[in-house]
Amino acid sequence: MRDFHITRQIGAPVEAAWSVLADIDHWPEWTKSVKRVESLSQQPYGVGSRVRVHQPRLRPAVWEVRDWQPSRRFVWQSGVPGLNIVADHVLEPNEHGCMAALHLRYDGPLGAVVGILGKRITTRYLAFEADGLKARAEAAQ
Repeated sequence: MRDFHITRQIGAPVEAAWSVLADIDHWPEWTKSVKRVESLSQQPYGVGSRVRVHQPRLRPAVWEVRDWQPSRRFVWQSGVPGLNIVADHVLEPNEHGCMAALHLRYDGPLGAVVGILGKRITTRYLAFEADGLKARAEAAQ
């Protein structure tokens, strides 16, 4: 298993959810999956921005933004030799606010092994992020 995906309906406009999601420096305030964030680039964030993310039980990782579409989507990637990790964050407006879809994929020669061994923590951290995003965006309303 290399691909992990989770969705959450958010009872807030897509702009409110984006303001939470795009404010990467404040992720430790609303998701238990992130302890600390270090910006390695000038703000505002966009394609090419780099961030070092410290997560519980994992080594710090540098993530680089590959796609940045305000109020819609951002994709970033991280990796080490033999492993490339791509995380996609998508917001879609709907009649109830917006839908958040989070997707994480492990690629490379080690991708399948890391996916199998990391299934539990990956699934848990995606849920922390999705639930935290939902709660923070809805609380801002």
